[in-house]
Amino acid sequence: MSRQFKPRILVLPFAALVIFGLVWFKVNQPQIELSDAAREAIQRRRPAAPFKLHDQQSQPFRLERYLGRHKLLIVFFDPSQGAAKNAQLQILKRGFDQLSAHGRKVIAISSATPYANRESFKLGSDFPFHVLSDADYSVGTEWGCMTTGEPPQVIPSAFVVDRAGVISWSQIGGATPIPLETLLRELNNAR
Repeated sequence: MSRQFKPRILVLPFAALVIFGLVWFKVNQPQIELSDAAREAIQRRRPAAPFKLHDQQSQPFRLERYLGRHKLLIVFFDPSQGAAKNAQLQILKRGFDQLSAHGRKVIAISSATPYANRESFKLGSDFPFHVLSDADYSVGTEWGCMTTGEPPQVIPSAFVVDRAGVISWSQIGGATPIPLETLLRELNNAR
């Protein structure tokens, strides 16, 4: 009686040999050290947290409608002087045509109520972009631009969200107002 050779018997040892080879290769690869700037850039790139807020007309605004479809410039501003007197919003208003070119969207958020934002509009500051109310501080807290005091205060900040829905650039605090040139450059650099 002759026995036939069964190749299925060799599959398991061959698979073990391949797995051992891949593990050995991975373990012996040199580790890449990231610079502080590269590490910071990786940490800064995170998915934009979706939110639902109300605009100056008390109409609901859902960020999800824009994520993945548009580049977004989202600016958190201090409402203490009102939207009408906010220097950052005035820069956004003057540069709106450039900022919103190519389907980009500009969104401003503060902790003022929709009523307070509406009153600023009555003072002659009609903005060509959404001015949203984060009166319970939830969005500003989630995005990392609120102080921890009572009551929390907005830390003036700006975020560029690329078409993939990822924050590609942000500035929290620092030089305010952020110059139009900086905002345009970062919007243009985003995917």
